[in-house]
Amino acid sequence: LLAEIARLKAEVAHLKAENDRLQSKLVSSLSRFTMRDNGSIIFDAKTGKEWLVGPDKDTNFAEAEAFIASLGDGWRSPESGELREIYQPGVGTHNLDPVFEMMGWWVWVEPRDASSAFGFSFSLGFEGWGDRDNGDDTRVFAVRSGR
Repeated sequence: LLAEIARLKAEVAHLKAENDRLQSKLVSSLSRFTMRDNGSIIFDAKTGKEWLVGPDKDTNFAEAEAFIASLGDGWRSPESGELREIYQPGVGTHNLDPVFEMMGWWVWVEPRDASSAFGFSFSLGFEGWGDRDNGDDTRVFAVRSGR
């Protein structure tokens, strides 16, 4: 019985430490990203970049390109490395600061060839590619240098 109590105490201590680590990470994350202008532009204090999240709906690559082109004013598709910079395992519901508000797991990055394009997975934190015409669970983000 004493051994079991000792084991449970150690497990509770471990869980408390993990909880404290995650809360610290969340507080740090929340202070990193702030909303600008009319509440649609997200400013990243760490990189100085601005982010705009497209519609939270399945988006194929052509729709993603059209969305970004409609923005003008320096907006472009993010590079895989830029998405990796905002990927935060264990933060929010999609490993991403909640200010980004999206339900999809993938974000388009760039063309691969005539029929496929690269995307970034916020589920696992890596780049992969898929059919440009298939927008299942894929979203569009736009990024630009901060102002």
